[in-house]
Amino acid sequence: SVAHCRTGDPSAAVGDLIAASQLGQNVSSSALIGYLVDLAIQGLVVDSATEHASTLASASGARLVELFNDASHNEGLRRAIEQEAEMDAREADRLAAEPPEKVARGLEELETFANDASRFQSLEPAEAIADLRQAIELQRQYAKALALPEADYREWLISLETIRKTNPFVDLLLTPMESVVNKTQAMSVRSAMAAAGLAVMQDGPDALQSHPDPVTGQPFEIGRASCRE
Repeated sequence: SVAHCRTGDPSAAVGDLIAASQLGQNVSSSALIGYLVDLAIQGLVVDSATEHASTLASASGARLVELFNDASHNEGLRRAIEQEAEMDAREADRLAAEPPEKVARGLEELETFANDASRFQSLEPAEAIADLRQAIELQRQYAKALALPEADYREWLISLETIRKTNPFVDLLLTPMESVVNKTQAMSVRSAMAAAGLAVMQDGPDALQSHPDPVTGQPFEIGRASCRE
């Protein structure tokens, strides 16, 4: 729409981009899968805005700068993880009410999603439910750990390794989140860079002083950006 339907109408193009971003935010309320869809949509918005920046910056770029500055990807991720934990907790409650043989069948189904299926084969039903509840509590802790300073966050991740060795649900539930965290960090940097670039096109290089790199906390430099490994 921005590239083809809104040619010659930058204000309407910006309106379309903002509407697309809002659509992604609405979709993100469906736990991790919805959040990943949201990230994909926000990526399309950033790509389109940067591709057409020379046209958009002169007319309505300030609205896009505000949109990208207001992006709260980390908060969206925390909310998605908490929703995921609530869904898993309801499943744990359901399993706890089932007869042992039905729990055993449920474990057999989980094996298809596990990197090491043998780790589930030796679990007794009561042990499995206890391990699942422990992993769910770690999901909730993960959401809180994202707000920690970098060094504390890394230390918390290291602390997971001991539990990961004894609880197969930790790998099953938390390993996918590590990939989503990386995607979130990358999107936070992309959004901040897009805002900084549009601001520079409007107000010149001095505008960078008001647009810090979310990784370092320092202003972006033209031609150089950092990323969190």
